[in-house]
Amino acid sequence: MTRAIPRLLAFLALVVPGCGPSAGGASPQAVFDRAKECSTSGDWAGFYDCLAPAKRDAAIGGLLYLAAFTKMGGGTAEAEYKTLMESHGLDPNPPKPDPAAPQGAQFAQWLAPAKDRRKLFADLMVFTHPTRKADDAFFDAASTLADLRVTGETATGKLVKPDGKKKTINFVRTDGAWFLDE
Repeated sequence: MTRAIPRLLAFLALVVPGCGPSAGGASPQAVFDRAKECSTSGDWAGFYDCLAPAKRDAAIGGLLYLAAFTKMGGGTAEAEYKTLMESHGLDPNPPKPDPAAPQGAQFAQWLAPAKDRRKLFADLMVFTHPTRKADDAFFDAASTLADLRVTGETATGKLVKPDGKKKTINFVRTDGAWFLDE
């Protein structure tokens, strides 16, 4: 009986929406709603689960680029950056670009020690918060998804902000679940 509880918890972690390493959603609308909920509540690990698995490292790369600017913010920012990177087993200094290396190879090698990419993404979202503009917020609580068009394993729609501004948003279905393909 005592072994059944950990097994049940492990099973639930895989099947409960928003949990587990590749959660996604049952539909583009479902993953949009989950991503919006995570974004507005600051649940960045949950938001990471909404990203297409093939795009997750690129999202981390964008945040690492932004983190380089955040750490220049003065005060304790540089020390916080170093601590954050080291807590994930990463060298705080990215490798110098090698034009002879295949595209993305150096980044992949540098990122390889990070075992919990989900937590790394969440930590970077919190760290870069002072640098990100309010305009650049992924979603506003009142944002909606409109003009959704599904074509096979992909979909597009319009993210409509409360001020009426629209942005095209892409989705992809991977292993039966829908993800943001941004």
